[in-house]
Amino acid sequence: MQPFNLQAALAGAPVVDGYGEKVTGIVQVPKGNPYQLVGVKDNGTIGTYTIEGVYNPGDPSSRANLFMATEKRTGYVNIWKNNDIFGVVYANVHYSKEQADAERKTSCSGKGKTLLRQLPFEYEFSTTGGVQ
Repeated sequence: MQPFNLQAALAGAPVVDGYGEKVTGIVQVPKGNPYQLVGVKDNGTIGTYTIEGVYNPGDPSSRANLFMATEKRTGYVNIWKNNDIFGVVYANVHYSKEQADAERKTSCSGKGKTLLRQLPFEYEFSTTGGVQ
């Protein structure tokens, strides 16, 4: 989860609370009220928040606070053995299977290196901040 970003949330970027529950339809109400944001949780309840996305100012670390959502994605690491230099192994990181497979095809065995493994890994991607 990423820190709450008011402009991104009002523009429709995905928002969750600290429990991972989606909060949608976030709108800003007129000033003068400490709870200037209103949003609807997945379970249908309505939550009110400060402009900073805080649910309860008396408990600023509450899990009910708002955060920018991230999505889990799978990346791949190609691990290569350098056939020209004894014992040298290196890896290239790719954020998609297509990128990893393309490298494997263009850098195939017979060009001084051998692909030992292609390993998947999970990472979080934020629509407001990229790879986490």
